Amino acid sequence: MEPTPNEVFKRLVIDEKDWQFFVPELNEIDDNAEPQRLLPSVAGAQKLRRRANELLCQLRDAAKTTDAEDGTRVTNVQSVLRNLYRRSRTEAEERGITTLHLTFGMLECWSKISRQTVRSPLVLVPVNLGRTQGVTPFKLSLSDDEITLNPALEVKLQNDFNLSLPATPDEWTDDSLGGYLDRFGNTMARQHWRVGT
Repeated sequence: MEPTPNEVFKRLVIDEKDWQFFVPELNEIDDNAEPQRLLPSVAGAQKLRRRANELLCQLRDAAKTTDAEDGTRVTNVQSVLRNLYRRSRTEAEERGITTLHLTFGMLECWSKISRQTVRSPLVLVPVNLGRTQGVTPFKLSLSDDEITLNPALEVKLQNDFNLSLPATPDEWTDDSLGGYLDRFGNTMARQHWRVGT
């Protein structure tokens, strides 16, 4: 899968570069268009461009499908981005908190109570989603808030299993995310739990 979580983390957190979502409305996607024409050229980001083109082709194919039960069209990406934008902006304005995060690392463990695998995100990177005008593409950027561990997971592991999580790095570098998740995985392996991406 491209880009990898490490590449996303590096661009957003280490390089502090925004991500831009160029997603045409589904009814604007030409079924006969060449995939390479769906996105503008992005200098120095051929790998990301290829992946974005693949996703747009999948989006175009998904637009042709309907829900088997009620025949409605598949939700389009622009609608999802608008909803995320409105909700995160409302929370920031009314409560003064950042609720939008990218997550990196996933703890997977077996729950005896629910008798199923439970997945919980580990590293929470606060982000802002916005755009300059109503018709410009959405941009995802790093927030000024601190990168943290999932606080609910921290409390659960401490209270129920007497497990303390490894401290996060004082400063994140190119290889610190992978190193942190490896240390976290080693700690959780004693419980026969798995840390994935």
